[in-house]
Amino acid sequence: MTAGGTLIRELREAQGLNQNTLAMACGVDRSLISYIEAGKRTPSDTLLTGLADLLKADLDELAVGCNLVPPDLRDRLATDIEAVRLVRSVLPSIRKGEG
Repeated sequence: MTAGGTLIRELREAQGLNQNTLAMACGVDRSLISYIEAGKRTPSDTLLTGLADLLKADLDELAVGCNLVPPDLRDRLATDIEAVRLVRSVLPSIRKGEG
């Protein structure tokens, strides 16, 4: 299982969706969602974008997890994703004047 497949499954389950419902919303067969979650298939860019939108997920994180990012950029992008998460976590405090 890939990190992206695991994340897709976790997000889907957190929203109370089954594979069939997610597949129908994306216009694909349920077996494709199953293969992606198991790390046996890689989603197309279009499908990954749709999944990110439907699951309210970070597209960059899914792309890295599904190995759609070239290896030489993965570490850099993963670091950037962590930086974005950190900024997002402190923004509410900054907006309230606490930071």
